[in-house]
Amino acid sequence: MRSVVARWPRLVLTALAIVASTSFLSGTFIFRDTIERTFDALFADVYERVDGFVQSSNSVENLFGLERRDRLPSSIIAEIEAVPGVADAQASIQGDAVVIAKDGKPIERPTAPTFGAAINEGDLSVWRVAEGRLPIGGDEVVLERLTADDGGFVLGDDVKVNADNGSRTFTLVGIVEYDDIIAPGNATWALFDEPTAEEFIAKPGFVDAVLVLADPSVGAV
Repeated sequence: MRSVVARWPRLVLTALAIVASTSFLSGTFIFRDTIERTFDALFADVYERVDGFVQSSNSVENLFGLERRDRLPSSIIAEIEAVPGVADAQASIQGDAVVIAKDGKPIERPTAPTFGAAINEGDLSVWRVAEGRLPIGGDEVVLERLTADDGGFVLGDDVKVNADNGSRTFTLVGIVEYDDIIAPGNATWALFDEPTAEEFIAKPGFVDAVLVLADPSVGAV
């Protein structure tokens, strides 16, 4: 006790170091679990209507326990469409992209991702066009409702989007919603036609995965 009393600042600093390190570790785990729950809810919403999801078997895991897979050559879409029982197959292309608001600031939400993606058509589309139309060509973009509102965008506006492959300005031609969910996973979404998404979000000639719709002859598994 005499030694403790004589060196009480050391005891206090040691206790504070233990508390701080434990709090930091706990916060890291909480943040990781929050990210995982966000992504789980996001992909459960987005792919609810898809019958099949074809992706590469090669994968790596990042710091937060999230999985990243190799891209597939876009020629695989035609191969999948030729499989008996497949009614439709379309590309799934998705990557990081940040929409820049009119004031020059990025549109972001706490613990939520910022996505750029290809928007699908027909029964494989998880989006409903609320205003305008789907994008056509390399200079058009569609935003989901919440991102458009956050940025103060209306149809016809120029929208700057930053992605891994650079920064470009597009014309806003549509605003979409996902059923009753305005923004799945609370993420921001900038949506393009498939060729533009390949070139701007992913890599020309490659897709992240393939969404598959079965015909009525295929039963549930």
